[in-house]
Amino acid sequence: MIRESATVTSVESDCLWVEVIQKSTCGSCAVRQGCGQHLVAKLTGRVQQIRVLPGNTSLERISVGDQVVIEIQESVVVKGATLVYLLPLVALISASGFSYLQQWPDSITALFALTGFILGALVVRWHSRKYSNDNSVNPVLAGCENKPLNFVK
Repeated sequence: MIRESATVTSVESDCLWVEVIQKSTCGSCAVRQGCGQHLVAKLTGRVQQIRVLPGNTSLERISVGDQVVIEIQESVVVKGATLVYLLPLVALISASGFSYLQQWPDSITALFALTGFILGALVVRWHSRKYSNDNSVNPVLAGCENKPLNFVK
């Protein structure tokens, strides 16, 4: 289970949006002056916001600015990355390979490759929408650092 601290930016009836400063892979997140990713986020104005499902907790006590803990299964991250990155690529290669084996002109092969990539991306989008409210594949609220949470039965 991957657990991460985040700051609540918005509370909706069925979910909340949190802001997470990404930790670098080198493990230097405990730097006192702040990390480079935080500096870049400040300069570009882009911060990563994540939609978090309540799981089995009530969102009544959560408000904007609260520090919360979110969690997600490691296997979900691996499977999600595989789906997002590999499926469009495999579809692109398969479609262009099919066109190449048919000995069609390069322009048709390029068109097939683009079509395969777009179809792969559409499958990823469909999958994302299908499981958008599934607690087993989305980040879930695990706790609040300054308030006790009410659990829903």
